[in-house]
Parts: sequence; C-alpha cells; structure tokens
Amino acid sequence: MHKKRAYKIIRISLILIVLFVLFEYDLTNVFLDANAAKTGIVNTTGGSLRVRNAPDGEPIGSVAKGQAVNILEEQEEWYKIEYGNSYGYVASAYIEMVEVDDGYKKELLEAGFPESYCTALMKLHADYPNWEFVAWDTGLEWEEAVKAESSVGKNTVAGSSISSYKSISKGAYNLKTNTWVSFDSGGWVSASEEIVAYYMDPRNFLDPYYIFQFMDQTYSAENQTEKGLKTVVQGTFLNTKSYRKMLMNAGEQSGVSPYVLASMIAVEQGSKGTGKSISGTQAGYEGYYNFYNIGAYATKNMTAVQRGLWYAKGGSIGASSYNRPWNSKERAIIGGAVYYGKNYVDKGQTTLYLKKFNVQGKEIYSHQYMTNTQAAAAEAFQVAKAYNKITDGKITFRIPVYRNMPESNTEKPKGDGNPVNYLKNIEIEGYQFAPVFRTYEQKYSLIVEKKVKEINISAEAYNNKAVVNGDVGKFALNKGMNKAEIVVTAENGAKRSYIIYVYRGNSADADFENPEEALCSITPTVTVTEAVEEKPEPTTLPGVTGDVNGDGKVTVMDLLKVRKAILGMTQLTETEQKLADVNCNGKVDVIDLLRIQKNILGIK
Repeated sequence: MHKKRAYKIIRISLILIVLFVLFEYDLTNVFLDANAAKTGIVNTTGGSLRVRNAPDGEPIGSVAKGQAVNILEEQEEWYKIEYGNSYGYVASAYIEMVEVDDGYKKELLEAGFPESYCTALMKLHADYPNWEFVAWDTGLEWEEAVKAESSVGKNTVAGSSISSYKSISKGAYNLKTNTWVSFDSGGWVSASEEIVAYYMDPRNFLDPYYIFQFMDQTYSAENQTEKGLKTVVQGTFLNTKSYRKMLMNAGEQSGVSPYVLASMIAVEQGSKGTGKSISGTQAGYEGYYNFYNIGAYATKNMTAVQRGLWYAKGGSIGASSYNRPWNSKERAIIGGAVYYGKNYVDKGQTTLYLKKFNVQGKEIYSHQYMTNTQAAAAEAFQVAKAYNKITDGKITFRIPVYRNMPESNTEKPKGDGNPVNYLKNIEIEGYQFAPVFRTYEQKYSLIVEKKVKEINISAEAYNNKAVVNGDVGKFALNKGMNKAEIVVTAENGAKRSYIIYVYRGNSADADFENPEEALCSITPTVTVTEAVEEKPEPTTLPGVTGDVNGDGKVTVMDLLKVRKAILGMTQLTETEQKLADVNCNGKVDVIDLLRIQKNILGIK
C-alpha cells in the first residue's frame, strides 16, 4: 500500500508540472500574438538581414530580403521580431512597415496566394492600386522543380561569382583540379541549387521593379509607346532615334513588347553595346548581326559568338526564315524579335520568368531562352523603368505558385571560399555497407545482428578545408531501424549530408525502401526509474524515448528541457534535437512535449 500511495503522489505531481508547463506555453503564445500587431518587410540592399539574440548581439540567423516579419517591440534602432518559435532582433533601418489590409489579404488568399506572398503584395497594392496580381498554380512540387532546373548546365552563372553560386555536382566541378567546368565561352559555369532556388522563388521579387518578370510580354500599341521606350533605353546604346524606331517596328511585327525586346538586347549585348555579336566586324562574319544572341552557344568548332553569327547568316543552307540573313541592324532586330515571338511567347512563355524557367507547357524544364540564372530579374528591372516613371495604369502580373514551398523566402547564398563538401571515404569498423562507397552517393544501408548495440563510424573529407561532424565515432543502435548522419561543411559554409540507415535485427524485417517510416514505426524500449521511498523499481514503458539529456531515463528534466527550447529560453544541440523530436516530423514542438509527458506517466 505504501508503494502504491507513493506512486500515486508522483503521478499527481507530474501531472501538475506538465499542466504548468503547457499553461505557461499557452500564455507565452498568447502574449506573442497580442503584441504581433505590426508587420514589416525586409528591405536590404543585399540578400538577407541578420537576426541577433539582442540589440547589437550575436547573430542567430537571418531573414531573406522581401520576407515579412511580425514586429513585437521597438527598441531605439532595433525591432524585436518573431523568429522561429522564439524571437530575435533586427536593425529597424532595414525594415519597411506595412499596413495590413485584412480585406485585401483575404482576397489574395482566396485567389490562391500562400500566406508568405501576401505582405509584399499588400504593400504593392497600397502603392499601385491599379495593379492586378494573379496566382498562377504551376501544379509542380517546389523541390522537384528546383532540382530539375538545377541539373548540370541548365542554368549558369558567371565564373567570377562567389563559390556558393556555383555548382559542384558531378560534371560541373573537377574535384581533382579544384576547377569548374565551363559551359559557354566567357567562363560561364553551372549554377548551384541554392542560387537557382533563390531566383526561382517569386517571393524574392515582389517589389516595384523585379515584379515585371511576371508581366505579360505581348505587344500593346496602347500601352507601349516610344516615350516609354525612351525611358527603358535611357543610359544604353539603344537610346537613339533610329534604334527606338527599329524596336517599335519589331514589337509591332513580332507581337512582343518593344520594352521587353530592348531589355533583352541590353542584357545580351551590355548597356554600352560592346557585345561582339553586334560589332559587324567578327572575322568570317563581317556585316552580320545577332542582337538577341539567338543560336549563340559554343560548339567543338565554333565559339558562341561565331555560332550565333553563323545562324544570322542563314546557317549552312542559307536559310531565309525570320528575315535572314541578318546583314543589317534593322533586319537583325526585327527578325530576331519575330523568332522570339513565334518560338517562345506564342508557346506559352508569356513572361520573362517563363522565358527563363519554363515551368509550363509540353517542354517543361526545357526550351528556355537563356542559361543565365539572373537574366529574367535583370531584364525585368530594365522594363520596370518605363512603367514606374510614365504610368500607374492597370498592369496584370501572373505570379507562379508551387506546391509545398518553404514557409519563408529562399535566401540568397553568400558563402565564399573552397566549396567542396564531399567525403572521400566512409568506413564502419568490421562491416561492409551497401552500395560500395562513392563520393557522389549520399545514402547507404547496413544490417547488423540484434545483439550489436553500437558501431564505429569514421569518415574522411575530400578537401582538407572541409569539416566533418555528425554521427562519427561510436554510434549507439536501437533495435530496428537507425539513422546515422554525417555532415560535411565546406569552407564556404555549404553543408552536405551522408546518411547510413542501419537495421539492428533480422535481415528479413529490414525495410530500406521506406527507412524514414521504419524509424518511427519501430521504437525502442525505455526504462524509467521511479523515485519512491522503497528500493527503486524499473518500469518499462513502450513508445518514444524523449531522453533529451542522454542520462538513460525519461524524466521531468527532459520535459522541462524541451519546454524551454520551445519557448526560446534555451537552444538544443543537434543530438538533443533528434532525441526531442519524438514524432519524427523534423521539428520540436508542443506535440513532442505531450508525447514525452505521456511516456513519463505511462500513458499509451
């Protein structure tokens, strides 16, 4: 009887503690919501804005340019903002306040825009009330689209770019020589997945200039005038009466906005017109011009410029389509515009964004006008000059929306230095895993007997400037499926994970086709020691571990540690995060807290 009374007292005490934890958590959230009355947009000159743990404090993360933030408090030159499950501080000089129009926000949400688009669009609506925003559902998964556009050579950046802009995928980078593979004359190299994601994310370009990459490119005699064109070409070699006349004629004949045509030429040939494709003096192709660089790509026998002028001349058969040969500037400007209108705009690539990232139609992820990752944004900036200075008339923007996008804007990568974050080798003492290790292969599997409680993992980085962390050394095994993760961090900060799924038990029960599901469906047995007056008696509880502090027991101390992490009062290490994420959803939240509570109380 004495033992039962003690156990009952402990259970009641634990329930009271848990109720206190949950009550305090709810109060904190109510407090945050009540104070989140102001909204702002990150408006930096660069990519992202640092978030600090205090005014002038240590950086704890960042928020992307164009991202909306909830402002909790003002402290002189700093704003206290909601950040993750907690808060942080940002310099107020880089935050532009936005008045939230709940009625218009509701319209945007009903139109199909995700929440993360709304604040920036509300700001634009307030400044340009005649602009119309259409949510265009691509029907594509975000991660799938980014990976497809990141295939080697499909998108490029200048070779002089910082290393995090450049891909180190197989075929894009030579690991032995530490050099990038050139994909076009002029040193263009394959773009990294991170920079491709940044330029594909429409939320990064919802401002008065870059939004023009979502405007319809078709010709409109009413809305596109020579006066507007003069504004677009201001400061470029195209700002002459003869060039403006050619461009207006080109627009009318091709059905493409002359503003867009002028912007394309300025990006392709440079604002001063120094591109070799329009010099008219290229050896072997004197007197020929290619203003839009159509067909201009390097081959075995020709440079990109030579290939483009070969096309301008009519190719090997003297073709006459699209007003060829382009043996005058006028023929080249008009003929190239007709080519672009027929082969791109008429095929559904009706915006600058779709011209660059073709996420529609039958030729999805292909038939893209240029490889330059930044081209659509650069051309949009040129086009915007006319519209922002001469009219506030009605303009419709067709803005892409993808399925399962990140909750906030994709940040622009900013790391530099050696980019290599590959492993040269992985070894597990006494075991051979599958498949055989290859540098570019990132997932492996291993089966060990039920009696094996740990394995010893070693890993070697390919580059000596990279750092290897994660589950190296002795790795404890639960019964069933286990996941060891080795993280390689390059000098430029880029991370790459290698995963080893280890099954402890009978080989017939190992499910390596769905290892992540197996991780959560097969849970270890946990021993919790009750603190009673008599000799402690182990009680075995089924279900999740939640042993966050790693002392071999699930106790109130683990519960309090998770509660503090949720409230932002402490930060969990990478290992603690994994132990606290008992429902295996990739984050630590109040659901994990409740499950740990049930584990302690013995509730299934």
